[in-house]
Formats: sequence, structure tokens, C-alpha cells
Amino acid sequence: MKTKNIFLTLSLAAFAIGFSDAGDSIFWDTARPIGAILFMLFMIFNLLENESALLDEQNRFGAADRKRSQTPRTISAENLSVQDYPVVDCDSTQRTA
Repeated sequence: MKTKNIFLTLSLAAFAIGFSDAGDSIFWDTARPIGAILFMLFMIFNLLENESALLDEQNRFGAADRKRSQTPRTISAENLSVQDYPVVDCDSTQRTA
């Protein structure tokens, strides 16, 4: 926000200097193109401000989703049932030493 306002202020000042008849210096002749360039930078910053805010929001939600998916789940008696795990036959006579 601060950079955007600086570009706008500088472009308006450069336009005012460029359109004034204060002198015949090279600076007075180049002030109008400099003002136009600074005004274009202001417009680019202005147009991309909402897009960058949207991207920041998407990244913030994506990081929260990744963090949520990486948290380990605890096993409690309420969410544990016998059908969740297969039955394994552990016959002690088939063990090899």
C-alpha cells in the first residue's frame, strides 16, 4: 500500500513538473515520460493488490490443510472397532528359530 501511494505521488509531481513552463532544461522534458512510467507502475500495483491478497489467503489455507493432515490421529475406544483390523493367526508351533 505504501509503495503504491509513493508511485502515485511521484508520478503526479513529475507530470506537474513536465507540463509546467518553468525552464528549458532536459529534466523538464523528461519529467512527463518519467511521470507516465511511474503512473503505469502505480496502476500495476493497484491491479495486482487484490490478486496478491487472494494468493496469500490461498497459501494460508493450504498451509493449514497440510498441517491438519500431518497431525497424528489418536486411537480411542470410541473410534476403534474389531472390524478395522484383520485377524492374524499366531500359532506358536510354526515359528522358526
